[in-house]
Amino acid sequence: MSSEKSFTLIELLIVIGIVAILAAVVVLVLNPNEFLKQSR
Repeated sequence: MSSEKSFTLIELLIVIGIVAILAAVVVLVLNPNEFLKQSR
């Protein structure tokens, strides 16, 4: 059952988490003012 092309659920969640964090960082760097307006 060891095929390198198949992702486990944990690996998928880790990848999604990393992508979400990177997206949040990019938004904060490129457009911090809009983000601060939405959070308040």
